[in-house]
Amino acid sequence: MAIFLEMPTLNPEFPFRIILNDGNILTTPHWHREIELIYVAKGSIHLGINDQPYSLSEGEIVLINGGDIHYVLASPGSERIVFQFDLTFFTGLNTDGLNLTQFF
Repeated sequence: MAIFLEMPTLNPEFPFRIILNDGNILTTPHWHREIELIYVAKGSIHLGINDQPYSLSEGEIVLINGGDIHYVLASPGSERIVFQFDLTFFTGLNTDGLNLTQFF
């Protein structure tokens, strides 16, 4: 199976997108520079990241780093939410006056 480069079209002013997939949709091995989060909303899914297989159940989430080769197998009866974003999404955030020590 060939590995391909995915080039998502993201708005430069808001480099973020959400994709809703049911379990019948599979993705072939691919990579992209964007970060990807996959949240399993229903059922369970099977995926691979850099030749390492994983199984995720409902309520679990996985973070896929930009440049990692990954795929998702068809998992009938499941639903997943895919979040893709460019790290520049965070560079424009205004953190002036934000007290981050309250979280640590």
